[in-house]
Amino acid sequence: MVPMTATDGIRRPFVNAMFYEEPTGTFADGYVFRTLPDLTGLQQDPENGYWHCDIAHHDSLTWSEKVYQLFCLPAGTPIERQWAVARYSERSRDTLETIRTFGRKRSFGFILDAEITPEGAARRWIRVLAVPILANGRVVGLQGVKRGLQPLA
Repeated sequence: MVPMTATDGIRRPFVNAMFYEEPTGTFADGYVFRTLPDLTGLQQDPENGYWHCDIAHHDSLTWSEKVYQLFCLPAGTPIERQWAVARYSERSRDTLETIRTFGRKRSFGFILDAEITPEGAARRWIRVLAVPILANGRVVGLQGVKRGLQPLA
């Protein structure tokens, strides 16, 4: 993957640089990619929250404390994917399901800028980066990072 130098002077792989650099709303229609990025640097950024969806086990979710913060929930609260997806605006939810399905069928990752309404809070933008987890050539899970963007006006 070709590295890019971001405005903060840090060289990152292309997908990772896009995750940081593009303005809010750039990925409102989703962005799908074939070359899967290394999540290590993204996971270590305290502004990002790690998440995992175990597709093979009924879409069970695992979230880091930061993702819970994005959704205004206490860390460790049991979460079902259906509940989390219901927090997305209709447009963002439809886009999420479309690119998630496409990515799963082709083992692609994606970036999505989504409008969410966290529990008891104002609507806001988040950026989601998802990378497939493969077993025997099949997508059995997704993992990635979520990052809060600016609140909606």
